[in-house]
Amino acid sequence: MLFKQHEKPDVPVKRQELLEACFGDYKKHKASKKLPSLVIRVAQGRIISILGIEMQEIARGAAATRKRGLAQDDGPSSTQTYILRSVLPLEMRRQLVDNRADDQPVGFMMVVLSLIHSNGGTMELEELWRHLKQLGVAAGDVEHPQFGKSEDMLKELEKTRFIIRSQQHDTAGVKTLLQWGERAVSELGTAAIQRWTEEEFARAPGYGDTQIGGGGRAGGGAS
Repeated sequence: MLFKQHEKPDVPVKRQELLEACFGDYKKHKASKKLPSLVIRVAQGRIISILGIEMQEIARGAAATRKRGLAQDDGPSSTQTYILRSVLPLEMRRQLVDNRADDQPVGFMMVVLSLIHSNGGTMELEELWRHLKQLGVAAGDVEHPQFGKSEDMLKELEKTRFIIRSQQHDTAGVKTLLQWGERAVSELGTAAIQRWTEEEFARAPGYGDTQIGGGGRAGGGAS
């Protein structure tokens, strides 16, 4: 896992890849069927106690897309994968693990996930780019001051399984749809994204000052 994550940071590692790397020479062993699960459980315990890193298992599936009648372009409907995540206390993680260079990509990810969630869990790719353009990030950007090539940022979220891209065929043609990936569900969840969205709106200039239907915040009024 450590080598795989070093080669491709944040990209989930398939269980089958681990099995082939670790147990390829033991296929004929009498305990070959039970050995992988045992070794993986032991590895999960050791890596968290020694390095403060959790080897978390996530199910790479297509249940959500099947419910909506979408045709997913990603192969098997369910595959076991693993990721590494720090379980160090927040302050220690900020000092020893977190990289300030990741702040902007994380911010981009949170905006994308928030937009998809606010749209009922599924959003057309073109619609996402329309919203992002209003925030100053266009699909054709190749030298954005913070994100560089913006389309590459979106592809990175797909590669790391924070979002899933699928195709839907209808009378109007083919639509490209985006949904949360299993890592977004596992590492964030709807409660966290709702809380983040509310906090970001609360920081926006003038938020809460607009009166609707004669109402407004208590104590508000003309200055």
